[in-house]
Amino acid sequence: MSSSLIEQLIRRRKALRLTQTDMEQKTGIARQQYGKIERDGNPRLSTLEQIAFGLDAELFLVPAEQRLEVMALLNERTGETASEENPRSNEAFDQEDPITDPWQEWEQHNA
Repeated sequence: MSSSLIEQLIRRRKALRLTQTDMEQKTGIARQQYGKIERDGNPRLSTLEQIAFGLDAELFLVPAEQRLEVMALLNERTGETASEENPRSNEAFDQEDPITDPWQEWEQHNA
C-alpha cells in the first residue's frame, strides 16, 4: 500500500479533527483495526472506500500523465507548485489546519 495514501487518510482525519476512536463511529471499523490500517497500511479496497466515506472523501484513480495537473490544482490555494522533482509539496499537504487543507477547499467549491 502506498504510504502516501495512508498519509493522506491520516491528514484528512486530523484536518476534520477526528481521532482514531471517532473513526469507529464514522466508518464502522473498530478502533483497533483502524489504528492498524494507519500504522501498517495494506487495507482492502472495500475498507478504503469505507474509510473515505467516513472522511467525506472519495477514492479515484488519476492517470499518471495527469498527476501533476491534479496536484497543481490541489496546491493552487497555497501557491505551491508540483513538478517531477517535487510532485507534491510537503508543506502544503502536511498542514493539519483545515483552513489550509486542500480537501476543505474542494468541499467549499463543491458545496
